[in-house]
Amino acid sequence: MASARSRTVSKAGPMPRAADVRARARADGAAEQPPSGAADPSDAEEEILAAHADAQARLDAQGAALSDALLRRMRAAAPHIDLETPIAEARLAIRQIEGRFAAQCAQAQARAALARTDLDGFRERNGLRRAAVYPASTALQAGLLVVAAVFEALFSATLFAQESEQGLLGGAAIAVGLSGANVAIGFLSGFLGLRYLQHVRLAPRIGGGVALAIGAALGLALNWFAANWRQFTLGGAQDLYAPTAFNLLGLTEPQAVILLMLGGGVWVFAALKGYSGFDDPYPDYGKLDRAAQRAADDADALREEARESIEEAVDACGKTVRIALSTVQKAADGRIAAFDEAAAALSALDEQSRACAASAADLVAEYRRANAAARSTPIPEDVSSPRLQGAPPRIDRLTAASDALDAARREDAQTQALAADHLQRLAQDMEDACSRLGGRSP
Repeated sequence: MASARSRTVSKAGPMPRAADVRARARADGAAEQPPSGAADPSDAEEEILAAHADAQARLDAQGAALSDALLRRMRAAAPHIDLETPIAEARLAIRQIEGRFAAQCAQAQARAALARTDLDGFRERNGLRRAAVYPASTALQAGLLVVAAVFEALFSATLFAQESEQGLLGGAAIAVGLSGANVAIGFLSGFLGLRYLQHVRLAPRIGGGVALAIGAALGLALNWFAANWRQFTLGGAQDLYAPTAFNLLGLTEPQAVILLMLGGGVWVFAALKGYSGFDDPYPDYGKLDRAAQRAADDADALREEARESIEEAVDACGKTVRIALSTVQKAADGRIAAFDEAAAALSALDEQSRACAASAADLVAEYRRANAAARSTPIPEDVSSPRLQGAPPRIDRLTAASDALDAARREDAQTQALAADHLQRLAQDMEDACSRLGGRSP
Protein backbone atom coordinates (compact mmCIF):
# COMPACT_ATOMS: atom_id res chain seq x y z
CA MET A 1 0.00 0.00 0.00
CA ALA A 2 2.79 2.39 0.92
CA SER A 3 4.69 1.52 -2.28
CA ALA A 4 1.68 2.23 -4.41
CA ARG A 5 1.30 5.58 -2.70
CA SER A 6 4.92 6.39 -3.36
CA ARG A 7 4.55 5.68 -7.05
CA THR A 8 1.56 7.96 -7.35
CA VAL A 9 3.13 10.91 -5.56
CA SER A 10 6.65 10.71 -6.98
CA LYS A 11 5.80 12.87 -9.93
CA ALA A 12 8.29 15.70 -10.17
CA GLY A 13 7.14 19.26 -9.71
CA PRO A 14 8.30 22.60 -8.40
CA MET A 15 9.55 22.85 -4.83
CA PRO A 16 6.47 23.54 -2.59
CA ARG A 17 6.28 26.62 -0.45
CA ALA A 18 6.86 26.40 3.30
CA ALA A 19 3.32 27.63 4.09
CA ASP A 20 1.79 24.93 1.91
CA VAL A 21 4.00 22.30 3.55
CA ARG A 22 2.94 23.42 7.06
CA ALA A 23 -0.75 23.45 6.09
CA ARG A 24 -0.51 19.99 4.61
CA ALA A 25 1.44 18.72 7.62
CA ARG A 26 -1.24 19.96 10.00
CA ALA A 27 -3.95 18.35 7.87
CA ASP A 28 -2.02 15.05 7.75
CA GLY A 29 -1.38 15.24 11.49
CA ALA A 30 -5.07 15.77 12.22
CA ALA A 31 -5.74 12.65 10.12
CA GLU A 32 -2.98 10.78 11.97
CA GLN A 33 -1.07 10.40 8.70
CA PRO A 34 1.36 8.94 8.16
CA PRO A 35 0.61 6.15 10.64
CA SER A 36 3.02 5.72 13.52
CA GLY A 37 4.26 2.40 12.19
CA ALA A 38 4.84 3.61 8.58
CA ALA A 39 8.28 2.87 7.09
CA ASP A 40 8.02 5.12 4.02
CA PRO A 41 7.94 8.91 3.84
CA SER A 42 4.62 10.62 3.57
CA ASP A 43 3.18 11.79 0.30
CA ALA A 44 4.18 15.37 1.09
CA GLU A 45 7.77 14.34 1.77
CA GLU A 46 7.80 12.31 -1.45
CA GLU A 47 6.73 15.39 -3.37
CA ILE A 48 9.49 17.43 -1.72
CA LEU A 49 11.99 14.71 -2.54
CA ALA A 50 10.74 14.49 -6.13
CA ALA A 51 10.99 18.28 -6.57
CA HIS A 52 14.50 18.19 -5.12
CA ALA A 53 15.49 15.35 -7.44
CA ASP A 54 14.09 17.22 -10.44
CA ALA A 55 16.02 20.39 -9.50
CA GLN A 56 19.19 18.37 -8.99
CA ALA A 57 18.69 16.69 -12.37
CA ARG A 58 18.38 20.08 -14.07
CA LEU A 59 21.52 21.30 -12.30
CA ASP A 60 23.34 18.12 -13.26
CA ALA A 61 22.28 18.57 -16.88
CA GLN A 62 23.53 22.15 -16.87
CA GLY A 63 26.83 21.03 -15.36
CA ALA A 64 27.25 18.26 -17.93
CA ALA A 65 26.47 20.73 -20.73
CA LEU A 66 29.03 23.17 -19.36
CA SER A 67 31.65 20.44 -19.11
CA ASP A 68 31.01 19.22 -22.67
CA ALA A 69 31.04 22.77 -24.04
CA LEU A 70 34.32 23.48 -22.24
CA LEU A 71 35.94 20.35 -23.66
CA ARG A 72 34.77 21.21 -27.20
CA ARG A 73 35.97 24.78 -26.80
CA MET A 74 39.39 23.69 -25.58
CA ARG A 75 39.79 21.23 -28.42
CA ALA A 76 38.69 23.81 -30.98
CA ALA A 77 41.10 26.41 -29.53
CA ALA A 78 44.17 24.32 -30.36
CA PRO A 79 45.78 26.14 -33.33
CA HIS A 80 47.52 24.33 -36.13
CA ILE A 81 50.84 26.00 -36.84
CA ASP A 82 53.41 25.05 -39.44
CA LEU A 83 57.02 25.61 -38.43
CA GLU A 84 58.65 23.40 -41.00
CA THR A 85 57.65 25.41 -44.07
CA PRO A 86 59.14 28.81 -43.08
CA ILE A 87 62.29 27.12 -41.75
CA ALA A 88 62.73 25.18 -44.98
CA GLU A 89 62.16 28.34 -47.04
CA ALA A 90 64.76 30.23 -44.98
CA ARG A 91 67.33 27.46 -45.43
CA LEU A 92 66.68 27.46 -49.16
CA ALA A 93 67.13 31.24 -49.26
CA ILE A 94 70.45 30.91 -47.39
CA ARG A 95 71.73 28.41 -49.92
CA GLN A 96 70.62 30.57 -52.83
CA ILE A 97 72.25 33.70 -51.44
CA GLU A 98 75.44 31.81 -50.68
CA GLY A 99 75.53 30.47 -54.21
CA ARG A 100 74.99 33.93 -55.67
CA PHE A 101 77.79 35.55 -53.66
CA ALA A 102 80.27 32.66 -53.45
CA ALA A 103 82.21 33.42 -56.64
CA GLN A 104 82.32 37.19 -56.01
CA CYS A 105 83.48 36.73 -52.42
CA ALA A 106 86.16 34.24 -53.49
CA GLN A 107 87.50 36.68 -56.08
CA ALA A 108 87.45 39.57 -53.62
CA GLN A 109 89.25 37.49 -51.01
CA ALA A 110 91.86 36.48 -53.58
CA ARG A 111 92.46 40.13 -54.52
CA ALA A 112 92.74 41.09 -50.86
CA ALA A 113 95.18 38.24 -50.20
CA LEU A 114 97.30 39.24 -53.20
CA ALA A 115 97.39 42.88 -52.13
CA ARG A 116 98.37 41.85 -48.61
CA THR A 117 101.10 39.58 -49.99
CA ASP A 118 102.46 42.45 -52.09
CA LEU A 119 102.47 44.73 -49.06
CA ASP A 120 104.20 42.17 -46.85
CA GLY A 121 106.79 41.53 -49.53
CA PHE A 122 107.43 45.26 -49.90
CA ARG A 123 107.89 45.64 -46.15
CA GLU A 124 110.27 42.68 -46.07
CA ARG A 125 112.36 43.93 -48.99
CA ASN A 126 112.63 47.44 -47.56
CA GLY A 127 113.16 46.43 -43.94
CA LEU A 128 110.03 48.17 -42.66
CA ARG A 129 108.91 47.18 -39.18
CA ARG A 130 106.22 49.80 -38.66
CA ALA A 131 102.74 50.38 -39.98
CA ALA A 132 102.18 52.87 -42.77
CA VAL A 133 101.33 56.35 -41.50
CA TYR A 134 99.32 58.73 -43.67
CA PRO A 135 96.26 60.93 -43.21
CA ALA A 136 92.83 59.51 -43.88
CA SER A 137 92.04 62.63 -45.91
CA THR A 138 94.48 64.98 -47.66
CA ALA A 139 91.99 67.86 -47.73
CA LEU A 140 93.32 69.34 -44.48
CA GLN A 141 96.93 69.11 -45.63
CA ALA A 142 96.09 70.72 -48.97
CA GLY A 143 94.20 73.43 -47.11
CA LEU A 144 97.27 74.16 -44.98
CA LEU A 145 99.37 74.56 -48.12
CA VAL A 146 96.79 76.93 -49.56
CA VAL A 147 96.79 78.92 -46.33
CA ALA A 148 100.59 79.19 -46.44
CA ALA A 149 100.50 80.33 -50.07
CA VAL A 150 97.77 82.88 -49.31
CA PHE A 151 99.67 84.17 -46.30
CA GLU A 152 102.83 84.69 -48.37
CA ALA A 153 100.85 86.24 -51.20
CA LEU A 154 99.08 88.71 -48.91
CA PHE A 155 102.33 89.85 -47.36
CA SER A 156 104.19 90.01 -50.65
CA ALA A 157 101.38 91.86 -52.41
CA THR A 158 101.89 94.92 -50.21
CA LEU A 159 105.59 94.93 -51.09
CA PHE A 160 105.13 94.51 -54.84
CA ALA A 161 102.18 96.85 -55.12
CA GLN A 162 104.40 99.94 -54.81
CA GLU A 163 106.46 99.06 -57.88
CA SER A 164 103.70 97.51 -60.03
CA GLU A 165 102.17 99.75 -62.72
CA GLN A 166 98.81 98.14 -62.02
CA GLY A 167 99.05 99.04 -58.33
CA LEU A 168 97.71 96.67 -55.70
CA LEU A 169 96.08 94.38 -58.25
CA GLY A 170 99.30 93.97 -60.18
CA GLY A 171 101.28 93.43 -56.98
CA ALA A 172 98.76 90.80 -55.86
CA ALA A 173 99.09 88.96 -59.17
CA ILE A 174 102.87 88.91 -58.86
CA ALA A 175 102.64 87.79 -55.22
CA VAL A 176 100.20 84.97 -56.03
CA GLY A 177 102.44 83.69 -58.78
CA LEU A 178 105.51 83.85 -56.56
CA SER A 179 103.86 82.11 -53.58
CA GLY A 180 102.28 79.45 -55.79
CA ALA A 181 105.60 78.64 -57.41
CA ASN A 182 107.34 78.64 -54.03
CA VAL A 183 104.82 76.24 -52.49
CA ALA A 184 104.92 73.94 -55.53
CA ILE A 185 108.74 73.79 -55.54
CA GLY A 186 108.81 73.16 -51.78
CA PHE A 187 106.18 70.42 -51.98
CA LEU A 188 107.98 68.62 -54.82
CA SER A 189 111.28 68.94 -52.97
CA GLY A 190 109.79 67.12 -49.99
CA PHE A 191 107.75 64.60 -51.95
CA LEU A 192 110.40 63.67 -54.52
CA GLY A 193 113.50 64.58 -52.57
CA LEU A 194 113.28 64.13 -48.80
CA ARG A 195 111.19 60.96 -48.99
CA TYR A 196 113.65 59.15 -51.25
CA LEU A 197 116.69 60.00 -49.13
CA GLN A 198 115.74 57.19 -46.70
CA HIS A 199 115.17 54.56 -49.39
CA VAL A 200 116.88 51.22 -48.81
CA ARG A 201 118.33 51.16 -52.32
CA LEU A 202 121.11 53.45 -53.41
CA ALA A 203 119.69 54.62 -56.75
CA PRO A 204 116.49 56.07 -55.27
CA ARG A 205 118.51 57.74 -52.54
CA ILE A 206 120.74 59.41 -55.12
CA GLY A 207 117.70 60.46 -57.12
CA GLY A 208 116.09 61.86 -54.00
CA GLY A 209 119.21 63.81 -53.15
CA VAL A 210 119.39 65.26 -56.65
CA ALA A 211 115.70 66.19 -56.55
CA LEU A 212 116.13 67.82 -53.15
CA ALA A 213 119.19 69.75 -54.29
CA ILE A 214 117.41 70.97 -57.41
CA GLY A 215 114.31 71.92 -55.43
CA ALA A 216 116.35 73.75 -52.81
CA ALA A 217 118.34 75.60 -55.50
CA LEU A 218 115.18 76.57 -57.34
CA GLY A 219 113.51 77.70 -54.14
CA LEU A 220 116.51 79.73 -53.05
CA ALA A 221 116.91 81.25 -56.50
CA LEU A 222 113.24 82.13 -56.73
CA ASN A 223 113.03 83.75 -53.32
CA TRP A 224 116.43 85.48 -53.63
CA PHE A 225 115.53 86.81 -57.06
CA ALA A 226 112.18 88.09 -55.76
CA ALA A 227 113.88 89.81 -52.84
CA ASN A 228 116.55 91.34 -55.10
CA TRP A 229 113.94 92.45 -57.59
CA ARG A 230 112.00 94.10 -54.77
CA GLN A 231 115.17 95.86 -53.55
CA PHE A 232 116.27 96.87 -57.06
CA THR A 233 112.94 98.37 -57.99
CA LEU A 234 112.74 100.18 -54.66
CA GLY A 235 116.32 101.51 -54.70
CA GLY A 236 116.45 102.36 -58.36
CA ALA A 237 119.90 101.98 -60.02
CA GLN A 238 121.91 101.85 -56.82
CA ASP A 239 124.64 99.28 -56.37
CA LEU A 240 122.99 96.24 -54.82
CA TYR A 241 126.27 94.96 -53.43
CA ALA A 242 127.57 98.21 -51.93
CA PRO A 243 128.74 97.72 -48.35
CA THR A 244 126.11 98.74 -45.79
CA ALA A 245 125.50 98.26 -42.11
CA PHE A 246 123.11 95.39 -42.90
CA ASN A 247 123.70 92.84 -45.67
CA LEU A 248 122.18 89.37 -46.11
CA LEU A 249 123.15 87.66 -49.38
CA GLY A 250 123.50 91.09 -50.89
CA LEU A 251 120.18 92.31 -49.50
CA THR A 252 120.25 95.58 -47.62
CA GLU A 253 116.60 96.56 -47.55
CA PRO A 254 114.57 95.17 -44.62
CA GLN A 255 111.56 94.51 -46.89
CA ALA A 256 113.71 92.39 -49.19
CA VAL A 257 115.18 90.42 -46.30
CA ILE A 258 111.72 89.79 -44.86
CA LEU A 259 110.49 88.69 -48.26
CA LEU A 260 113.39 86.24 -48.57
CA MET A 261 112.84 84.81 -45.07
CA LEU A 262 109.10 84.52 -45.63
CA GLY A 263 109.62 82.70 -48.90
CA GLY A 264 112.20 80.40 -47.31
CA GLY A 265 109.83 79.57 -44.44
CA VAL A 266 106.96 78.78 -46.78
CA TRP A 267 109.29 76.61 -48.89
CA VAL A 268 110.37 74.62 -45.81
CA PHE A 269 106.74 74.24 -44.66
CA ALA A 270 105.70 72.99 -48.10
CA ALA A 271 108.67 70.60 -48.22
CA LEU A 272 107.70 69.07 -44.88
CA LYS A 273 104.12 68.65 -46.06
CA GLY A 274 105.39 66.98 -49.19
CA TYR A 275 107.57 64.70 -47.05
CA SER A 276 104.89 63.35 -44.67
CA GLY A 277 101.72 65.41 -44.93
CA PHE A 278 100.08 63.60 -47.85
CA ASP A 279 101.53 60.09 -47.71
CA ASP A 280 103.80 57.84 -45.71
CA PRO A 281 107.38 59.20 -45.61
CA TYR A 282 108.69 56.00 -47.18
CA PRO A 283 108.06 55.97 -50.95
CA ASP A 284 105.29 53.67 -52.21
CA TYR A 285 104.60 52.30 -48.71
CA GLY A 286 101.40 54.26 -48.24
CA LYS A 287 100.22 53.45 -51.76
CA LEU A 288 100.58 49.70 -51.25
CA ASP A 289 99.02 49.89 -47.80
CA ARG A 290 96.01 51.76 -49.16
CA ALA A 291 95.66 49.26 -51.98
CA ALA A 292 95.68 46.36 -49.51
CA GLN A 293 93.20 48.15 -47.27
CA ARG A 294 90.86 48.92 -50.18
CA ALA A 295 90.95 45.29 -51.32
CA ALA A 296 90.20 44.09 -47.79
CA ASP A 297 87.39 46.64 -47.42
CA ASP A 298 85.90 45.58 -50.75
CA ALA A 299 85.95 41.94 -49.67
CA ASP A 300 84.37 42.84 -46.34
CA ALA A 301 81.73 45.00 -47.98
CA LEU A 302 80.76 42.16 -50.30
CA ARG A 303 80.62 39.74 -47.42
CA GLU A 304 78.53 42.16 -45.36
CA GLU A 305 76.13 42.56 -48.27
CA ALA A 306 75.75 38.79 -48.43
CA ARG A 307 75.30 38.60 -44.66
CA GLU A 308 72.62 41.29 -44.72
CA SER A 309 70.74 39.37 -47.41
CA ILE A 310 70.97 36.18 -45.36
CA GLU A 311 69.91 37.98 -42.19
CA GLU A 312 66.86 39.38 -43.97
CA ALA A 313 65.76 35.84 -44.86
CA VAL A 314 66.44 34.62 -41.31
CA ASP A 315 64.64 37.62 -39.77
CA ALA A 316 61.62 37.05 -42.00
CA CYS A 317 61.51 33.41 -40.88
CA GLY A 318 61.93 34.46 -37.24
CA LYS A 319 59.05 36.91 -37.58
CA THR A 320 56.82 34.19 -39.01
CA VAL A 321 57.74 31.82 -36.20
CA ARG A 322 57.13 34.49 -33.56
CA ILE A 323 53.69 35.21 -35.02
CA ALA A 324 52.90 31.50 -34.87
CA LEU A 325 54.09 31.28 -31.27
CA SER A 326 52.01 34.31 -30.34
CA THR A 327 49.01 32.51 -31.84
CA VAL A 328 49.83 29.50 -29.66
CA GLN A 329 50.09 31.73 -26.59
CA LYS A 330 46.78 33.43 -27.33
CA ALA A 331 45.14 30.03 -27.71
CA ALA A 332 46.66 28.92 -24.39
CA ASP A 333 45.38 32.06 -22.68
CA GLY A 334 41.94 31.43 -24.19
CA ARG A 335 41.91 27.85 -22.90
CA ILE A 336 42.86 28.97 -19.40
CA ALA A 337 40.20 31.67 -19.44
CA ALA A 338 37.57 29.18 -20.65
CA PHE A 339 38.59 26.69 -17.97
CA ASP A 340 38.39 29.31 -15.22
CA GLU A 341 35.02 30.52 -16.52
CA ALA A 342 33.62 26.98 -16.60
CA ALA A 343 35.04 26.22 -13.14
CA ALA A 344 33.31 29.32 -11.77
CA ALA A 345 30.03 28.34 -13.44
CA LEU A 346 30.23 24.78 -12.08
CA SER A 347 31.03 26.15 -8.65
CA ALA A 348 27.88 28.28 -8.86
CA LEU A 349 25.87 25.18 -9.85
CA ASP A 350 27.29 23.30 -6.87
CA GLU A 351 26.26 26.15 -4.64
CA GLN A 352 22.76 26.04 -6.09
CA SER A 353 22.67 22.25 -5.57
CA ARG A 354 23.66 22.61 -1.94
CA ALA A 355 21.07 25.35 -1.46
CA CYS A 356 18.40 23.17 -3.08
CA ALA A 357 19.27 20.21 -0.82
CA ALA A 358 19.24 22.46 2.25
CA SER A 359 15.86 23.90 1.22
CA ALA A 360 14.39 20.43 0.71
CA ALA A 361 15.75 19.28 4.09
CA ASP A 362 14.27 22.35 5.77
CA LEU A 363 10.86 21.66 4.17
CA VAL A 364 10.93 18.03 5.32
CA ALA A 365 11.89 19.10 8.85
CA GLU A 366 9.16 21.75 8.85
CA TYR A 367 6.63 19.17 7.69
CA ARG A 368 7.59 16.82 10.48
CA ARG A 369 7.42 19.50 13.15
CA ALA A 370 4.00 20.68 12.02
CA ASN A 371 2.75 17.10 11.60
CA ALA A 372 3.93 16.12 15.08
CA ALA A 373 2.26 19.16 16.63
CA ALA A 374 -1.12 18.42 14.99
CA ARG A 375 -1.37 14.73 15.77
CA SER A 376 -2.05 12.81 18.97
CA THR A 377 0.01 9.75 18.08
CA PRO A 378 3.82 9.69 17.62
CA ILE A 379 5.23 10.28 14.18
CA PRO A 380 7.06 7.38 12.48
CA GLU A 381 10.56 7.01 13.92
CA ASP A 382 12.35 5.09 11.14
CA VAL A 383 11.55 7.41 8.26
CA SER A 384 14.79 8.71 6.64
CA SER A 385 15.64 10.80 3.59
CA PRO A 386 19.07 9.64 2.34
CA ARG A 387 18.63 11.67 -0.84
CA LEU A 388 18.98 14.88 1.18
CA GLN A 389 22.31 14.12 2.81
CA GLY A 390 24.17 16.58 0.57
CA ALA A 391 24.86 17.53 -3.02
CA PRO A 392 26.87 15.01 -5.08
CA PRO A 393 30.46 16.08 -5.88
CA ARG A 394 30.88 17.67 -9.27
CA ILE A 395 34.63 18.32 -9.43
CA ASP A 396 34.95 15.23 -11.65
CA ARG A 397 33.20 17.16 -14.41
CA LEU A 398 36.43 19.15 -14.97
CA THR A 399 38.68 16.11 -15.08
CA ALA A 400 38.51 15.66 -18.83
CA ALA A 401 38.94 19.39 -19.46
CA SER A 402 41.83 19.52 -16.99
CA ASP A 403 43.52 16.61 -18.73
CA ALA A 404 43.00 18.33 -22.07
CA LEU A 405 44.44 21.57 -20.65
CA ASP A 406 47.52 19.76 -19.35
CA ALA A 407 47.99 18.00 -22.68
CA ALA A 408 47.68 21.33 -24.51
CA ARG A 409 50.27 22.88 -22.20
CA ARG A 410 52.69 20.05 -22.88
CA GLU A 411 52.09 20.38 -26.60
CA ASP A 412 52.63 24.17 -26.46
CA ALA A 413 55.87 23.66 -24.54
CA GLN A 414 57.03 21.17 -27.16
CA THR A 415 56.09 23.59 -29.92
CA GLN A 416 58.05 26.42 -28.30
CA ALA A 417 61.06 24.17 -27.73
CA LEU A 418 60.89 22.98 -31.33
CA ALA A 419 60.68 26.57 -32.60
CA ALA A 420 63.67 27.60 -30.47
CA ASP A 421 65.66 24.63 -31.75
CA HIS A 422 64.77 25.43 -35.37
CA LEU A 423 65.76 29.07 -34.98
CA GLN A 424 69.03 28.12 -33.29
CA ARG A 425 69.87 25.71 -36.10
CA LEU A 426 68.91 28.36 -38.64
CA ALA A 427 71.23 30.87 -36.97
CA GLN A 428 74.02 28.29 -37.08
CA ASP A 429 73.32 27.72 -40.78
CA MET A 430 73.63 31.47 -41.32
CA GLU A 431 76.98 31.61 -39.50
CA ASP A 432 78.25 28.60 -41.43
CA ALA A 433 77.27 30.22 -44.72
CA CYS A 434 78.96 33.49 -43.79
CA SER A 435 82.05 31.58 -42.71
CA ARG A 436 82.18 29.79 -46.05
CA LEU A 437 81.88 33.14 -47.83
CA GLY A 438 85.06 34.23 -46.02
CA GLY A 439 85.94 36.36 -43.03
CA ARG A 440 87.73 39.66 -42.80
CA SER A 441 91.06 39.78 -44.48
CA PRO A 442 94.08 39.65 -42.17
